[in-house]
Amino acid sequence: MESDKKHGSGVYVAIRGSRMHYAIPRQLSERGLLSQFFTDTYFYDGIARDMIQGISPRIIPTWLRRLSGRNANLPNSIVKSYPLDDLLFRLKVKRVEDPNKRISLQSEAAAKFNRRVIRDLNAGLGSAIYCINGDALEIFQNCREIGIRCLLEQCIVPQRTQYELLSRKFIRSRGHTSLGTWDVERAAAREEAEWRLADLIITPSEFVRDSMVSLGVPPGKIVVVPYGVDTDAFPCRVRKPKNPHLNLLFVGAATVRKGIFELLDAARRVGSCIELRIIGHAEEQISCLAGAESNVRFLGKVARSEIVEHFEWADIFVLPTLMEGSATVIYEALACGIPVITTPNAGSLVRHGHDGLIVEPGDTEGLVNAILELASNHLEITRMSVNAIESRDRLSVSSYSERLINAISEH
Repeated sequence: MESDKKHGSGVYVAIRGSRMHYAIPRQLSERGLLSQFFTDTYFYDGIARDMIQGISPRIIPTWLRRLSGRNANLPNSIVKSYPLDDLLFRLKVKRVEDPNKRISLQSEAAAKFNRRVIRDLNAGLGSAIYCINGDALEIFQNCREIGIRCLLEQCIVPQRTQYELLSRKFIRSRGHTSLGTWDVERAAAREEAEWRLADLIITPSEFVRDSMVSLGVPPGKIVVVPYGVDTDAFPCRVRKPKNPHLNLLFVGAATVRKGIFELLDAARRVGSCIELRIIGHAEEQISCLAGAESNVRFLGKVARSEIVEHFEWADIFVLPTLMEGSATVIYEALACGIPVITTPNAGSLVRHGHDGLIVEPGDTEGLVNAILELASNHLEITRMSVNAIESRDRLSVSSYSERLINAISEH
């Protein structure tokens, strides 16, 4: 039975990690709506952080520089963090390769985080709490009992959909009939329990929403809120390719899920009319495959501050992904004025034929045709680039903030 206790009008946010550079708590705080923010590792404002940021990046170890970036510019008094729990979780999961053991550790870490939040939540400050899928169950169970509204962000397609799509992919490309020991029932149980407890589910794309509806979630319980990025951090220019070859850019983990095998196959087939740069982590097998193609450069991980240089180089951005929630790297590419080739499963704002091309996931032939279509018509690239720049405002954090606040207040 829900409590009739009086609550404030604000929103609690409980999110592990610095998801989207703390976009949710920052946007709520700017509107005066943030009651408390709970997270794992956070570098509070103070002398220590000021000292680190004042030292040359060449002197500070990379891990410490990244740690000092875990800050959302919020008042210290409303932030509660649990860094020791986060450290212990990272040390444990680093030594584990079995996927089911990783799922178990992830669930344990989420449950422990949630118990901390329940203990430290000041129940008189807010009327709603915002959590991410997989990290909400125990919090929602407690908050429903005391009359606090439960807002869930489902940031990627459901576990069952992931398993189905990846299973099809493995069967089609590698002859496997399953994904080994992935216990999808166990992984999905927690997620689906959160759906039942949530008062509102926020998804970043229609692809995620439709996947949830297909699994029985009432459509009226879901609202689509596309993300946003800091467009000021991504200088834009109209693309007017002048080289005989196109500069193609891929940014992300070079994995099966991201369509890396289709992309490498397409690069091999189109040959010298493109140069492809791949930025992101990859297993040795994939980096070796990339290195075998003369028109492909695998650069591995690069600092985020260097990504803009690669966006500046690119004529086309390509992400032939099997599934996402809504790939923010596509928002960044469009903000730079780069036409995008991707799939409907990217959950992006790309409009086919307007600021990019959409191909079916797993369709290497379609990917090859899309690349060749643009390689043979540079004026089409310029037209799409202009279109991307003209609608740049819809990609911004401020537009995302407006969409998010409206969703929370109107539903």
